[in-house]
Amino acid sequence: MKRAAHVTAAVYVVLMAMAVTYPGVLPFNTMRPYVLGLPFSFFWPAAWVAGATAVFYFVERVHRSRPTGGSPPLGAPRVTPR
Repeated sequence: MKRAAHVTAAVYVVLMAMAVTYPGVLPFNTMRPYVLGLPFSFFWPAAWVAGATAVFYFVERVHRSRPTGGSPPLGAPRVTPR
């Protein structure tokens, strides 16, 4: 599952880079329509960044659900042997 999460994140980052840089943004480089009060050319990259937040949250949840025996996640209580 970790590999699938990493591949998903990598594919998303590549697609995002193509969609918000010069050649990929040309079809969406318009002032109208307005989406959530923003011109579409501002909304387009903001939507990709919001999507990246969701994708990386998914990756983090996959990593947290399957511990690898390394150090405990941040915020986890420390267990000391007696």
